[in-house]
Amino acid sequence: MLIAVTLFSCQKEKDDSATTQEVSFTATQIDPGAGLKGTSDWDWKCDATLNPDYAEIELYDGTGLVLIGTYRPLIFTLDGKLYTQAIKLAPGTYTVSKFLVMDDNNTPSDYTDDDIYMATPATAALYSQYTNPDVRFTFEVLEFQKAEIPVEVLCFIPAEYTGFGFDWFVITEIVVREQCFFGDICVKHLADYEGSNYEEQSTGLQIDMPAIFRVDVYKNNVFVESYTNNTLAQDYGVGAPVCVQYADVIGSTDVFTFELYIMVKQGNAFPFVLFKTLTFNDIWNIEDGADNVYDFVLGMCNLTDADLELAPWQNLPGWANVTIDNPGTLESYWDITFNSFNPAGTYDIVLGLTEGWCGDEFTTIGDGTFDAAIYTSLNDANWPAGMPFTLAQIAKINWLVNHLPDFGYSIGNTGVGEGDAIQKAIWNINRNAAYYGGNSATMYTAASTHGDFLPLPGGWAAVLIIKDNDPDTYQLLFTVVDP
Repeated sequence: MLIAVTLFSCQKEKDDSATTQEVSFTATQIDPGAGLKGTSDWDWKCDATLNPDYAEIELYDGTGLVLIGTYRPLIFTLDGKLYTQAIKLAPGTYTVSKFLVMDDNNTPSDYTDDDIYMATPATAALYSQYTNPDVRFTFEVLEFQKAEIPVEVLCFIPAEYTGFGFDWFVITEIVVREQCFFGDICVKHLADYEGSNYEEQSTGLQIDMPAIFRVDVYKNNVFVESYTNNTLAQDYGVGAPVCVQYADVIGSTDVFTFELYIMVKQGNAFPFVLFKTLTFNDIWNIEDGADNVYDFVLGMCNLTDADLELAPWQNLPGWANVTIDNPGTLESYWDITFNSFNPAGTYDIVLGLTEGWCGDEFTTIGDGTFDAAIYTSLNDANWPAGMPFTLAQIAKINWLVNHLPDFGYSIGNTGVGEGDAIQKAIWNINRNAAYYGGNSATMYTAASTHGDFLPLPGGWAAVLIIKDNDPDTYQLLFTVVDP
């Protein structure tokens, strides 16, 4: 009994170290020499910009049918030969289906941007005649024996991937395309742009100046790069276009988006404001005339048509605190007093009392003080949903306001009864009918054909004020445009 216990207690547990063995690979570079393709200038050298960082080894079982895994041991060099770190494998037969020497592009944790430095060709591939073995080849892992597997590699030439038998290696053909932009900005008061980079242009401040702008490029909704002429080296837009480059992958459909931002005065600052978004597939497909430059103009100071004509810029706050009164001291429908702006600054509308007009005859809004969202009438891109009119209707009203002298009236100097006629003409336009007669009907009829009207510099344009940003309480105000 005692002997049996002693023998049992002294029994050594089985050493399982034989269940896995260390396996490393030695990579020898083979130089097939010049004239590989029958030409004397063929030079089989490795890419000098790359370095060996690790090996990518794909292993199958002995049958070559069951994938064991992909291993990425680091590589080091001794006596001119490349060695991999050892990996542990269970005894058995293995098939090497891929052996690559890789450069990690200085991002060792990211394999997506790595480049092939050397490779072993596939069996029966054109360049497999220069290496022994080629892939696939097999090797044995034996118990209690560390294995060192010799592999021969060639410098990898991406353009010759078919010679390596790499049908999985796809050459991505990229065409770098270019689209140029140039623009003008029309201003009414030069003093408005004092202190901006427009003043730094070599041509100085002018009524019609080269636009300072920026183009943001997106590919498949991912930001790529910004291009701008807002630098002294580019004379802040004078004399040359901004040329945007974008990479188009041949054989696939990419969606590109160009966002056009223009530097304008807003309050007391000069921000870049988004004016146009251009979206297309692969090749630029928007008309840019015969000069291959997509030109634009912000404002109405150019007679010659541009590829993109943008409505004059109105320098407006986002919000204002206003007081309205009806009847008031003016001959307009509303007395409107701007009490404060948010953000504070100097805008085309000014603090204090001004004429106001009702835009929607069937919306009731009471006297009082409230916060209102402010919108331009020249561009409906940012209007809230639910507006009771169209951009074309407001364009007709803008035409009427700029032509009131033709009917014996004028904004800012209306006499008794004039304000009522103007108000009813506005209601006629928004109702698309001569509901009110007399001069109101005459003005409506004249304005009806001007749904595309944009005012010239120094003209007048509507500013839309919306109580609490709610279209149900929409009202309309006219003020001088600053294109």
